[in-house]
Amino acid sequence: MARIYFYREWEPYESMSRPRIYLNGEQAAVSIPGGVSYRDVPAGRYEITVDSPGIYSGQFKTVNLQPGQNLYVKIESLRNWYRGYAWEMDTFYVALIPGSQARAEIGSKRYVQGDANS
Repeated sequence: MARIYFYREWEPYESMSRPRIYLNGEQAAVSIPGGVSYRDVPAGRYEITVDSPGIYSGQFKTVNLQPGQNLYVKIESLRNWYRGYAWEMDTFYVALIPGSQARAEIGSKRYVQGDANS
């Protein structure tokens, strides 16, 4: 098995939306502002996507996980990226973060269930 951590900064000036996160098209978690969650998954290839009304180049990632590997996925918000004259849409993207940086950032987050019922 491998473990994927999902987390997001608390940025109330960006977006408080809770987009769903998918692994190979199957819902795996919900991105909660200021929260961290994780999923244990079989080793293998995963496409990590997130609900996002806005489009951003390279916003999704594909990874190959090895047994025992920890992967840190940060969901980033770009609130003003996709906008028009009288509207704007949340834009979310998947960022893969090095372990040492992610562990430091996760320390200030609260653990959340992060699933479809959150």
